[in-house]
Amino acid sequence: MGSSPVVAGVAAALSTQLPSAGSNVLTARYGGDATYPASSSPGISVLIDAPSTITAPANPQPAQDFTLDLPTSITVSAGSSASFPMTITPVGGFASNILFSCSGEVSGYQCSIPASLTPSGATTMSVNLVAQAASSCLPWLPGFLLWARSRRRRKFLGVLVVGCGLLSAVGCGLTTNKTANPASLPVQGGTYRLTVSATSSTVVHHAVVNVIVQ
Repeated sequence: MGSSPVVAGVAAALSTQLPSAGSNVLTARYGGDATYPASSSPGISVLIDAPSTITAPANPQPAQDFTLDLPTSITVSAGSSASFPMTITPVGGFASNILFSCSGEVSGYQCSIPASLTPSGATTMSVNLVAQAASSCLPWLPGFLLWARSRRRRKFLGVLVVGCGLLSAVGCGLTTNKTANPASLPVQGGTYRLTVSATSSTVVHHAVVNVIVQ
């Protein structure tokens, strides 16, 4: 009876006239291509009193979904915090709750991201990379030097300085880069892959951002 191209990637619309009155069975067939196999629909019975025109919907509604848009790469100065935008856009009337998470190792940084969102339209949020500072008790050393005038106090100060040195060495590595399981890594220059995931029921989207630490 005729053929029609696919409309909006999800359906085809065909307008045609049935040849005569009576009972007719309509079947849709797809010939297949290199990606999808050939297929056909079950027959649909149509009873026509007189020649008539049947028109299929030309603008089928897309399935409910959302898009996740992030920059492909950002540049961060070592030791400085940074942020980049993340835009959520509902498609097909989508209005469900979306959960977010970060994964991937960015040396010396922790990823901070909103836990969830129920979008009512296109919404832009910030994904933050927070630099983790090492802790140290050595800035207190000048005050202890004034305090340690006796021999006993000087011995105590010696033990305290050694302890502070060990804590500072450990503290230099107290950095995190994952929301769920922070890693202890110092800030190091390089290019890192950070993955942002957005999940709502069975709909899951991932986006990778290359973080360049200079």
